[in-house]
Amino acid sequence: MVLAKTQIRSRIESENAQREKKIEQLNEFIRRFGAGTRSSQVTSRKKEVERLQTSDLARSNIARPYIRFENLRPSGRHPWKSRDSTSPTMT
Repeated sequence: MVLAKTQIRSRIESENAQREKKIEQLNEFIRRFGAGTRSSQVTSRKKEVERLQTSDLARSNIARPYIRFENLRPSGRHPWKSRDSTSPTMT
């Protein structure tokens, strides 16, 4: 599931990058020929820029998921006790 979400997110990010590049090219065309003889082409380019607006991605929590563990029963009085390595009982 996480892999699928990251793949979808990366695909959307690449599509957004392509759209932004196309929008930049169209805006350059609009700046160059806005007042010239290609005014009808400029209006169609303006409509295309409005249509190509990039979609915003919500911040994902995949990198830091929230995991909660519930204690079903309490631990014992001494959950773990180590022995002293210098004691005479350990040989």
